[in-house]
Amino acid sequence: MNGLLARAARRFYLRHPWQLCLALTGIALGVAVYVGVDLANDSARRAFELSAELVTGRTTHHLMGTDGTVPDDTYRELRVRHGPLLAAPVIEDEVRLAHSPSRELTVIGIDPLEETAFRGFSALVPGRAADLTRLIVEPGSVLVPPALAAELDLQTGSNLDLLVGEAPATVRVVGTVGASSPTTEGATAPIVTDIATAQELFARHSLSRIDLILTEAEARRLEALALEGVTLVPAGGRNAAFDALARAFRINLTALSLLALLVGVFLIYATMSFAVVQRRETFGVLRAIGVTRGQLIAGVLTEALAVGTAATALGLLVGQQLAGGLVELVLRTVGDFYGANVSAAAPSAW
Repeated sequence: MNGLLARAARRFYLRHPWQLCLALTGIALGVAVYVGVDLANDSARRAFELSAELVTGRTTHHLMGTDGTVPDDTYRELRVRHGPLLAAPVIEDEVRLAHSPSRELTVIGIDPLEETAFRGFSALVPGRAADLTRLIVEPGSVLVPPALAAELDLQTGSNLDLLVGEAPATVRVVGTVGASSPTTEGATAPIVTDIATAQELFARHSLSRIDLILTEAEARRLEALALEGVTLVPAGGRNAAFDALARAFRINLTALSLLALLVGVFLIYATMSFAVVQRRETFGVLRAIGVTRGQLIAGVLTEALAVGTAATALGLLVGQQLAGGLVELVLRTVGDFYGANVSAAAPSAW
């Protein structure tokens, strides 16, 4: 009887190929969208975690301005009047590639003399330890992530054309940023430059923040100073608002992918229901020659399982390819989201 049911089902789908194609396509697309979005979300999360780890380094606290900027005088006052403290000034802002204006990159301006205690930017390619020093002595020089250098074929001495706002700017590559671990998402690491070059590049005379390495006693003492216009934020808490917003962003994408998967489930249900209705006469004949109701139900469920399995396998393959294109879009969107919301989410002044 099982062979008879299988032959009947095969002949039906051979006579109605578009019905089978619709079911396979619907499920495959639903699975592909879900898998693609899930992989893209996971890749974006890991990329930003690695990037945040590289930028934060051993920093324990950030001194941030309540209006988004920290005056230069605050850093000088911090080192001269309230030291000794491990402190490093930072300028962080966004630029775009001149040949691809939709592509945004983060530029971080640092004081190379203070970097050894804070980040992995000094962990440069072996044999090129002078790269970080060249940021000080060569105007307009930058270090780029290895992934970006490979993507744009940048060598030491190459010029990199950028857009700062709508104004064109050209910087000179003098080395690469050392990454804490190899990753295919390395292009999310920042472009690094000297803080003076960053101020010239962004036409500003203030800092984005001051990074600090403090003991608990030093943190309490600095809080007690109540410096005007700035607030002390734990390094782990600086991105808390962004993490919550990004989590909501990922949940929304996941919900949309689940909706696509639900559409695929509905399509297979509708297809199988329609196929059963179309074969009422065939099923009647089969019942007349001795096929039981249980065997008919088992046969229909086996058909659904076979169609679902084939479409799911196809959807997994397509979803893997789809994820490759979605990663850049998700990274770009979350990056824009980060730049627009982190500074706005800074705590108020004391």
